[in-house]
Amino acid sequence: DSDFCNSGDAKVPPEDNTPNGYICEDCFNDQSTDPCTATGVVQCTGKQNACGTFSGTVSIPGGRH
Repeated sequence: DSDFCNSGDAKVPPEDNTPNGYICEDCFNDQSTDPCTATGVVQCTGKQNACGTFSGTVSIPGGRH
């Protein structure tokens, strides 16, 4: 379709939880906007072969920031 809408079920490959040897550092911080320091590692699986980062802020209308 020209409107780029999905018209059927999305086809997703089967989940592959087989460890593949790649390891990424793990970090989570929900109390500060400062970068966090890795506190652990995540074992990659299947075809996962790259680490990534994500940061951002969330605010709840009428709530705390």
